[in-house]
Amino acid sequence: AFSSARSAFHLVRETLSEKSHTNYSKSTCGVPLIDPDTDSGSWTGYHNASEINGRYNQFREGFVFSNGQLFDVNLEGHNEVREGNELECITEKSHPGINFEEDMEELFHLMHNVVADGVLKAIERRLSLPPLYFHDQLGPTKSS
Repeated sequence: AFSSARSAFHLVRETLSEKSHTNYSKSTCGVPLIDPDTDSGSWTGYHNASEINGRYNQFREGFVFSNGQLFDVNLEGHNEVREGNELECITEKSHPGINFEEDMEELFHLMHNVVADGVLKAIERRLSLPPLYFHDQLGPTKSS
């Protein structure tokens, strides 16, 4: 998953400049670009490190997945140029054997069904709550 994310970040950085990031469309490598004027509670896509994306994102960039939405990133090598408002992914080599969307699904599963559930079970034990208290009250972490 981290190799896929690293490769996808490389593609997005090569594709976008500060000027082109004001065009909030989907880049041709499959990355939806987050429009900072929209509700951040439903963001799914990429945001660059900029105050325009909120002060907490001033120095960090990232991929955001909201409401169970995922997207794929075409990690095959491209050597295309920017034409008009179309954003083209530019990289020197292809990335064989890497599937961004599948890797993000696996990471989602790991973070929710393993890490978050483990933390909540530890909190239940520490606070002497009944087993599955958080699951029963809030539902599974992957949908709450």
